[in-house]
Amino acid sequence: MAAPLKPVPDPEPEPDASAGSEASVDGSAPDAAVLAERRARRAELAEKELRERLAGAEERIAELELVAEESERARADLQARRRRDAELASLVGEAANAVAAARLAVDREIHARQAAEAALAAERIGREAAEQAVLAERAARDAATEALVAARVREIPAPGPL
Repeated sequence: MAAPLKPVPDPEPEPDASAGSEASVDGSAPDAAVLAERRARRAELAEKELRERLAGAEERIAELELVAEESERARADLQARRRRDAELASLVGEAANAVAAARLAVDREIHARQAAEAALAAERIGREAAEQAVLAERAARDAATEALVAARVREIPAPGPL
């Protein structure tokens, strides 16, 4: 997460202790006040770096909180969409069931109409057959009548001369 602290370079390095002498550049011993001032500067630089890092961390925290809020809103939107999609799917399912029921009713109506048309056609054929039977009966009756008339004509003697 956070980068490790970097050592702060000393703007004025202390004299090297390995040189064997505590003398400064001009040959005199380093003053305690100068050393304290250097330490104070280093502490100030370290504090400044820590403040900058803290400010950066606070900015990152604010960004992460914003991202978390946006993520929560996106989750809520997604949940609302899922609910709406489920409701739409339910409506589509109900509509599909209604369409299937309507198709079944239409198919039944078509079959009933076809049966009624077949019954009507059979009734017409029956009427035509009955008419033919009546005509045949009349023809038979007319033929019988003609036969009777012909037989009577043969039985009646022809009138004599007058």
